[in-house]
Amino acid sequence: MNQDETTRQPPIAGSDQVQEMPDNASRRRLLGGAAVGGAALIAGAVGGVAGASVAGADTSHSNTFDVACIGETIRITSAQLLANGIEGMYAGANVEQGDNRGSPFWVEGLLFPGGTITSDSGFIPRIEDSLGTWICRGYFMTHVGRPEPHMTTEQQFVFGGIEAPGAMGTEMLITSGVEGRNEPGWVSHRAVIGGTGKYRGARGEVTQEMIGRNSTVFPWGPNALNFRMTFDFEGM
Repeated sequence: MNQDETTRQPPIAGSDQVQEMPDNASRRRLLGGAAVGGAALIAGAVGGVAGASVAGADTSHSNTFDVACIGETIRITSAQLLANGIEGMYAGANVEQGDNRGSPFWVEGLLFPGGTITSDSGFIPRIEDSLGTWICRGYFMTHVGRPEPHMTTEQQFVFGGIEAPGAMGTEMLITSGVEGRNEPGWVSHRAVIGGTGKYRGARGEVTQEMIGRNSTVFPWGPNALNFRMTFDFEGM
């Protein structure tokens, strides 16, 4: 008998059928098909997991949040900026002293549903009414030859209790970009660079619009700023 012939096996007890075992060439074809089929199944399973992860992300729509900076939380290392504030940096004699590139700062705020804050000044930010904490950190980038934009920043939108043990940052959005102009009502566009929880893997763009001032005060005198953040999440 040569290798291309089929080997007959004894019939199985209780059956009238004869079982035939494939020859070596057929075995190779079967094994190859099984390997390809197995790879396809694995790829399908991995794709299914990735698809499930994306499907669970809250990133297929737009969303709006209002932010109230809390004036007393700002930290600035530049004594000149701390004394005069960014608003006064290019007024009168200060213009010759205005190279602030690379000066770091930090400020915190409270998050509210979009539409909570009006453009009128005087909004009173209360933590019990808020959705969470807003953190903005970055560097001033102004100098005499370029008075605007004021800064390059990373912003974190931390929803829920930031101090809760084991819950820090479980639902968060992160954006990056430049911001700040000398006139009120300025608008800037920022990149959405990620998030956690239902915002995991978030990508898109956020429009930041200044919408007046609130009842808290910056160290150099004026009331702190409010912003409206309109997120436009891209499909993933």
